[in-house]
Order: sequence, then structure tokens, then C-alpha cells
Amino acid sequence: MFPNFLPQEVYLLKNSKSISIARSIKRHPLLTSLSQNPIATAYIEWGTGDLPILLLHGFDSSLLEFRRLIPLLSSECETWAVDLLGSGFTERLSDISYNPDKLRRIYIAL
Repeated sequence: MFPNFLPQEVYLLKNSKSISIARSIKRHPLLTSLSQNPIATAYIEWGTGDLPILLLHGFDSSLLEFRRLIPLLSSECETWAVDLLGSGFTERLSDISYNPDKLRRIYIAL
């Protein structure tokens, strides 16, 4: 079963590991200076190990960009992929202007 916030196109995935990754996507409410309310932020956490790895995609993309890389990395390391605010499967609030400089300042502050 896929999370209900994913689009119907997720059912077009064919690779079993890609399907597993899509099924494991979660959202966590993230409080930022962009909004008075938390923003439901999509992420996955796979694997275990002493060395955590954080994967961030580019703009107009999603954490599923890493669907083939995550299984390889997570066999040795704790691997996280997070959708940027306003991108991917993270909640996109209409009253927020998302731009690279604003997002950079937000992520540095976290």
C-alpha cells in the first residue's frame, strides 16, 4: 500500500525496490520560518550503519530520484532522502514563495 499523499503515477513503478521505497515514504511536520504552521515534509530512512548519508534532490524533483541509489547505499549506511520544501511529495503551501536563496537560509537554520 502506498501512502495516500503520493500521486497515482506511483502505481506505474515496475522495479520492486523502487516500489518498496515509494511505500516507505513518510511525512513529518517541519516547523520553519516560512509558515506559522508546520509543513508536512516527505522523507525516507533506509538501512543501518555508523555513517548516515543524507540525499537532497534538485529543484522540481523528488526523493524518488534516488530510488536506484538508496538500496545500494543503505546496504552499508543509514540512508536518508528528504524532499526539499515545496518540491516532491512535501506539502506545498500556496502562500509561500519558494526560491533557492530562501530555502538555503531555512536549511542552514535547521
